[in-house]
Amino acid sequence: MEKETIKTVNFKISLIKTLKFFVSNFDEPAKEERMNYPINLDFDLIIEPEHKTVAIEINITITRQPNSQEVVCGLITRTGFEVANFEELISAGEKGIDIPRDLLYNFISLAVSASRGVLAAKTEGTCLRDVYIPVFDITRIDVNPLLQKFTNNKVQ
Repeated sequence: MEKETIKTVNFKISLIKTLKFFVSNFDEPAKEERMNYPINLDFDLIIEPEHKTVAIEINITITRQPNSQEVVCGLITRTGFEVANFEELISAGEKGIDIPRDLLYNFISLAVSASRGVLAAKTEGTCLRDVYIPVFDITRIDVNPLLQKFTNNKVQ
């Protein structure tokens, strides 16, 4: 059996940015009700090889009821990472972008944590002050759609 080569990853957070934020004004519900508001997270992957950067964009929507179209809070964040050894780790292939899954999940985990803090800070003092992005298993996110947008050897 051939040993797997472990690559050293050298990266740093280069950006934590709020792209959009809003919170609706409505009568304050009980804390228990607020804490059970459904939170939806949609992810996007932005790769810029010329800058050796990878960014995770998260679109967060909070509704008062499951399957509701009434969004009471919206937040879009972008968390960027500068990867010093970008060329060693990330490349374009026939079936899309080639990036180690563990590294991608690490980026997503850090982006979710940053977004959790941004949401808490932005909703402080509002009727959504007790609504937090829950802790969850990041590896349950299907990253294939993120990777498949980079097809035909084009890294956007």
